[in-house]
Amino acid sequence: LLLLLFPSLCLAEGEVVETDLLIAGGDEGGCAAAVQAARLGVKRIVLVNDLDWLGGQFCTQGIGPMDEWTLVRGKRVNFPRSGPFLEIMQRIRAHNRATYGVATPGNSWCGSDTIEPQAAARIFEDWLAPYTANGTGQIRIFRGRELANVTVVNNRVTGATFTSLRTRDQALQVNATLTVDATDWGDVIRMSGASYMAGPDLKSLFGEISAPEKLE
Repeated sequence: LLLLLFPSLCLAEGEVVETDLLIAGGDEGGCAAAVQAARLGVKRIVLVNDLDWLGGQFCTQGIGPMDEWTLVRGKRVNFPRSGPFLEIMQRIRAHNRATYGVATPGNSWCGSDTIEPQAAARIFEDWLAPYTANGTGQIRIFRGRELANVTVVNNRVTGATFTSLRTRDQALQVNATLTVDATDWGDVIRMSGASYMAGPDLKSLFGEISAPEKLE
């Protein structure tokens, strides 16, 4: 029971990796951070994900249509696309055009674009490929690893330990100059002891019309 509740107690000594940038989580944000860091010249990037597929809501969470619409002056429009998000959407449309002969075959109610999970996983793999082992080698990806604990020195995150979801008998220790928390639930932030706020921003912070006056 103790081993199930506290997996860090049963970590055997395993691989230790030194890196410039650790990205915990391989969702769309984590992948974007890895690609942008590689393009900016970061030489050693480690991305650790619990699942085999990369891409977050595009694939592992099974959310086909991208919900990106908002209201502007009473008219429903998509948020402007730019940066990494625009790149992914262009790849999605290219895949759909080659597969179905039309860029937006779903034309779903909550979003103009959609993609199948397996296809999305391939798109994210191809997106990172130029920077992984067969490319520049800047990005090293570990899969099937779950965050066990975070190393903090002088109020600064200096790395993290991950357990294997397959064997549970070996730890991966990553020592990093900088760490990005791309986990679904902000696990690095929570385990580090850093202060954080959960929930939507209040109207008093940014003056957004639809923001709540207070947290319920």
